[in-house]
Amino acid sequence: MTKIFVTIIVSLFFIGNTEAQLGGLIKKAKDKTTDTKPASNTKTETPATTPQPDKTNQPAESESKPAAKQEPAKPVERNLIWPEGSPYRVASDAPSSPLHDKYVGKLVFANQQLTPENTKEAIFKGSFNIDEPIYARVYIPTAVKNYVLYSDNGKGSNGWENNYGECSLQYTVDDDQTVVVLKNFRRDKDTRGWISWQYFISATGENAEFNEERFVKHMNSLSDGEHSIKFKLWAGGIAGRSSISPIATGEIKINKLPGKKMKLGRGWGLYKAAMSNPALEKQMVDVMKEKASNDGWKETFSKAKIIDKDWYTVRNEYTGIILARTINALVYAKWPDGHCTVQEFNFKQDWNGSAWSKNLVFNGVGNQTVIDCD
Repeated sequence: MTKIFVTIIVSLFFIGNTEAQLGGLIKKAKDKTTDTKPASNTKTETPATTPQPDKTNQPAESESKPAAKQEPAKPVERNLIWPEGSPYRVASDAPSSPLHDKYVGKLVFANQQLTPENTKEAIFKGSFNIDEPIYARVYIPTAVKNYVLYSDNGKGSNGWENNYGECSLQYTVDDDQTVVVLKNFRRDKDTRGWISWQYFISATGENAEFNEERFVKHMNSLSDGEHSIKFKLWAGGIAGRSSISPIATGEIKINKLPGKKMKLGRGWGLYKAAMSNPALEKQMVDVMKEKASNDGWKETFSKAKIIDKDWYTVRNEYTGIILARTINALVYAKWPDGHCTVQEFNFKQDWNGSAWSKNLVFNGVGNQTVIDCD
């Protein structure tokens, strides 16, 4: 009996001791967990997760379910003209005539000059024979400088200042959507405030120098009959920057008559000589004929006009000793395809110490211009 009692006492001792040890282990485990738990304000690299909706008793999502509709991005605000108060604006000229309000945003046309003094509605025309002169005048509501330019030919989103008052006159023929640039201009300084000016489409006399050869060739290539020419004037149009819409438009009819042509309006007689020396002029033509033959040029030279009033003396840069003399002239030429040109050339005569050489030589080339053939 005594042994049984002792056994029970010992068992209870071990059981109590085991529980105490187990409790200590559990406490240590809890303490370890507490030590490794990050503080609530500690930052981690784990991205925040988006709370998921409770899908209890919800039907399974189908893969073909359309995506949620997104609202389109708000379009970028684009302006035709800089707003009032913008530093990019300039003051505009007053309307050039009472016709301005009536034809604002338009190009008007006539077969005579449309200067501020003689522009009258009575002379406006909408139809021309191909061999008639054609002049145009544009009316816009504000200075060309005040229009906003956008890259990508007006389709971009960033606005640019039209600092040089650039504008571009373009046209299409009949139903062809091909856009052709007739004239590009940079209206510098005080002209940036202009709201009306004249264009020479097919001018005559001294203004014929502004006619565009490519336009004349294009018109002469059209079939016989009436053709519609639509014009659009854009602010900018140079270096890929333009207004978002045309600032003026206009339309004319051109009647291509059989056997008739549009002329450039400038011929050999338009150019004036500064010096008359038939013997020297003949020498110049002979020099250019030889030059063309030696270099394989296609044009045939036939006459010259001296455009300098006197020779220019060439001296040694350091000693001042005379070396040669030079002079400029225009030389007329006809090409195999029938068109004619006038081109500036420089000629030289050497100095031998006591006299000028009788040998005239080619010394340089200048601009070439297509003109009407004589």
